[in-house]
Parts: sequence; C-alpha cells; structure tokens
Amino acid sequence: MKPKNNLHIWAIFLLIAVALFWGGGYTATQIAIDNGWSTYSILLFKNSIAAIIATVFAIKTRFWKDKKLLLSGLITGVLFFAGYAFQITGQIYTSISNAAFITTSGLVFVPIIAWLVYHKKPHWTVFIAFALEITAAVLLSFATEVAFHIGDLLVMIGAVVYSIHILYVSNKCKDHNPLALAAVQFFVMAACSGIGIIVDNKPVIGEINGFYGILYLAIFSGVICLAGQVWAQKHLSSNETSIIISQEGLFASIIAVVLYGEVITTNLVIGATLMTAALLILQINPKKNE
Repeated sequence: MKPKNNLHIWAIFLLIAVALFWGGGYTATQIAIDNGWSTYSILLFKNSIAAIIATVFAIKTRFWKDKKLLLSGLITGVLFFAGYAFQITGQIYTSISNAAFITTSGLVFVPIIAWLVYHKKPHWTVFIAFALEITAAVLLSFATEVAFHIGDLLVMIGAVVYSIHILYVSNKCKDHNPLALAAVQFFVMAACSGIGIIVDNKPVIGEINGFYGILYLAIFSGVICLAGQVWAQKHLSSNETSIIISQEGLFASIIAVVLYGEVITTNLVIGATLMTAALLILQINPKKNE
C-alpha cells in the first residue's frame, strides 16, 4: 500500500470540514425558519448570493456561451431546488436531527434509483443498507409518538430527489467546469424560488437574525463547501468520500444539541446509529472504484 501523501491528508481534513459546515447548515436553516423566513425566501436569498459569488470565480470560463452546460445547469438546478424545497419545508415540521439524518441517508437511494433507471442490479449490501435506512427513518419519526410525521416524509422525498440529482451529475456533467455548473445551478434555483414566492404568497423577508442563517447557507454550505468538495474528491477514493460525507448527519445533530438545545432521545441515537451503519455497509461493495 502506498503511503498517504500530504495532499491526501489535507483532502481528508478538508472534506471533514465540508461535512461539518453542511451539518451546521441545518441549524442555520432552522434559525431562518424561526425568524419568519419561508422556504422559498430562504432559497431565493441563499441561491442569489451563492450565484453571484460562484460567477465571480467562474466568469473566466464564459459559461453563458456553453449551451450544453446551460442545459445541464437548468436540469440540475431544478432538481436541486426541488430537493431543497422538500427538505426545508419538511424541517419546519420535524427536528433538525431528523432532517439531517434522513437527508444524508439519500446516499442509500442512489444505487436503488440507478437500478430502476439503468437496470443495473446493485450489490446485495445495498438492500441491507436500504432496509436499515427505512427502519431508522421510522424510529426517528416515532420519537415522540407512533405516527409517521409529514415533515419526515417531505424530507425523505427531498432525499430521493437529491439522489436523482447525484445520478444525473455523475452521468451527464463530468466534463463541465464545477464552478461554472454551480453558478448556473444557483441562478436556476434562485429563479425557481422567485416563482415559488409568487405562488406561495407569503412575506419575502423575515427578521434580520434569520438572514445570518441564510448568509451561512450561501457562503459556507454553498460556495465554500462546493469548492472544497470538488478539490478534495480529486485526492480521495469514492469510498473515502462517501464515508466522510455521510457524517454530515452526525455533525448536524451535535451542532443542533449544542447550539440549538435539541434533546437527544433514545430513538434518535438508535436511528442515527442504524443510518450510519447503512451508509458504512455501502462501502464494502467490492465493485466500487477505490
């Protein structure tokens, strides 16, 4: 086995930071929600700010002249917007920890959807991981009463949409400049959010304290995490990347408990353990590229 070089070690630490920032994004979202910002207003300001920042770094690519990139950005932007809309709306009706763990579990849906779309039967570990994930989702939802809460269901739908987004990017967007593609995605998501605000007919702006959460989402969970993830993945295997990113839910739960005062329940601990186990089981697939 080759010794790990400095870039590999830095990539590991950077991707851990990315997972940590993403985990903090759930609490930032909750802060915006608590201060009167609606789902679409959060997405409008988050993506508008992120689009401007991404464009500054990608402007040299003249991405607006690349029709294939614009089409890919349109499709991925609509998918990403839908995933975010379901997730944020669901988080209004469930806990930060539930939203984080159910969203992170979307990695489990990727091979299942790929099977349905591309007819490639997944490794047997996928079915075990999927069963564990569903069991965990039920436990998380039943934390206070025996009922599957609408918030958890909406977040799970968002996780499925995220999985479709991941598959599309993996199969159709490999040749595009990541920052240029991100810039188009952010603009599309901002446009979709604007339409959502018109249809939803709710106040566009909430209290100022909520805007700090949106700034965090735009800068840290958005542009910085995207750039960090792209760089780190160049120096890590797919297994390493998946394992580290899957800890996003754990970081989100810890941050929610420490900064937001969420209560740790037995169901949360068991559900989180099962979801983490499901994501780790996916990594033993011998067909994965190392």
